[in-house]
Amino acid sequence: MSQETQAILAGHLTADEVAQLVVAAGKTAVSVRGMQRPEYKIVEFRQADGAWSALNLFLDSWAADDYAHVFTGPGTLATAECSPDNLGLLRSLVSATGGMLRIDESQPWMQISAAES
Repeated sequence: MSQETQAILAGHLTADEVAQLVVAAGKTAVSVRGMQRPEYKIVEFRQADGAWSALNLFLDSWAADDYAHVFTGPGTLATAECSPDNLGLLRSLVSATGGMLRIDESQPWMQISAAES
């Protein structure tokens, strides 16, 4: 199992809203794929080097509730395989919405306001 970079985006965002933020961050071929549970979505995209990557989104779900002690207020949990590109993308998304970010599960959460870039 790989390490995951994790972010809590401020607000209950839809998968399409997150996909728009991914496009705004410069990713291409962005698409949303539904999964068996309606609150779990995958946002797939191409990295700058052409490789495919994906974000796991937990919309208004128990997974976001697991982090209620970290971030108060509505939030959308996003995770991705830990890599410099995915960390940069999640940092960009959190900078756009405000929220929390951590490099991997063993690291502390960092708060980022929507005003920071």
